[in-house]
Amino acid sequence: MTDKAKEDIMNTRNTTIARTGPRVLLALALTVFATTTLMGQNISSRYSSAPFAEGEVLRYSVSWSFVNLGSVEIRQSSKRVPGDPRRRVQFTARTASGVPFIDLDIKDIALLLPRDPRCTDFIVRKNHDPKEKKHYRYNPETKHFSVVHSPEGQPVKKNERKEARRCFDAVGMLMYMRGLAGSGENVNVPTLMDFEIVNTRLTCHREVEEIDVEAFDDDVPAHRVSVSAGWEDESAGGMQGDYEVWFLDDPSAIPVYAEIDLALGSIDIELESVKRPGWKPGATAARLQRDSENKGGAR
Repeated sequence: MTDKAKEDIMNTRNTTIARTGPRVLLALALTVFATTTLMGQNISSRYSSAPFAEGEVLRYSVSWSFVNLGSVEIRQSSKRVPGDPRRRVQFTARTASGVPFIDLDIKDIALLLPRDPRCTDFIVRKNHDPKEKKHYRYNPETKHFSVVHSPEGQPVKKNERKEARRCFDAVGMLMYMRGLAGSGENVNVPTLMDFEIVNTRLTCHREVEEIDVEAFDDDVPAHRVSVSAGWEDESAGGMQGDYEVWFLDDPSAIPVYAEIDLALGSIDIELESVKRPGWKPGATAARLQRDSENKGGAR
């Protein structure tokens, strides 16, 4: 193979990574995860639903090396459908102005039971060109699993099947990770990926680490969760399948920082502001509390 051909291959690979790597990451979320067992049917007894809080708004910066890629917002709705015990949790990613080759403009919306945040109703909206929407639904009683795909300018497609396995969508996985932070669990978790179910390994470390993030003046205590995604390929969209998330050592288990490995470096997601009704931050959160009072909280 000539040097020119090798260079063309590398350029194509790098462009593909730049286009898809962050998208794959954020969709999983920032996007995902005791004896090792397959938790296809049960929720861990160590899981806590305390991180669920109506009205919570968390905002993050997303950077790749020293480049600002955009922002992420996680919002728990204070509005519920009458008679439906599920909570609405929304994950929104936006691309920073002037960033080439990157499309982070997505919105994931899940309806989740706090006691069992596995997938029942999950919407993925891609707001970049072309726009598209995927709506997943699962009925635990009938085992009926469906997805309606609505790409802009194309016919709507629907797939459905009987599926005995329960799984987590990207938003439900994040809430499950929050509920397991600091638990010491080491588990395989069935995860939804484009109407397929793959295993994701979660290692929930008990140790407390001090983390420095923009939202706080001082370092804050946090528990690390290591995530290893179970893809057959060595790399998916430039993402190696491994990343780590740090959650506040607090019943809220707020995600404060995430580091995701890519083929060309890593993506950092850092907490910048928080609004959580009834939450009383400790002394290390003094600046955050003052800023929220002065600015009226997150908008």
